[in-house]
Amino acid sequence: HRAPLDDWIKWRDYRFNDEIELWGDYIDFYMSNGIKYWFDYDFERNGQYPFRYANTTERYEQDAHCILDVETCVPKAVVSYENLIDPLTGPAELNKIADVLRGKPGMTVLDPDGVSCIYHQTWLNAPEPNNDSRDDCPGCNPREDYKFTSAQ
Repeated sequence: HRAPLDDWIKWRDYRFNDEIELWGDYIDFYMSNGIKYWFDYDFERNGQYPFRYANTTERYEQDAHCILDVETCVPKAVVSYENLIDPLTGPAELNKIADVLRGKPGMTVLDPDGVSCIYHQTWLNAPEPNNDSRDDCPGCNPREDYKFTSAQ
């Protein structure tokens, strides 16, 4: 089920700008090879009071995970959620992920045709409910009611 419409509107109006800023910070993290936008004491990385995010002049430290655990925090592929859930473009989008994993130590990845087959079989046999079925529940508002303001 979706959140009650009144609760969603309160969340939207209170958090929208912060969420957009956070999404930008998340992208910047990878585009700058893991430069942290949070302070270590904010272990949830939510930037909410009493915590805050680092401003651009305070961002200089690379996340230890990008140094110690992985070879780099530079993006290997850009995957679109909208393309991933579309049955026409989904297999190609899933193959982007497979291409990044293919050849890594300890990883067994299907060939592109196998990835496409698994995608379609998963799509056909996925158990309900999914996001589309949330419009069918009794007393639920349709997704069209959950809008953003023009400024947002």
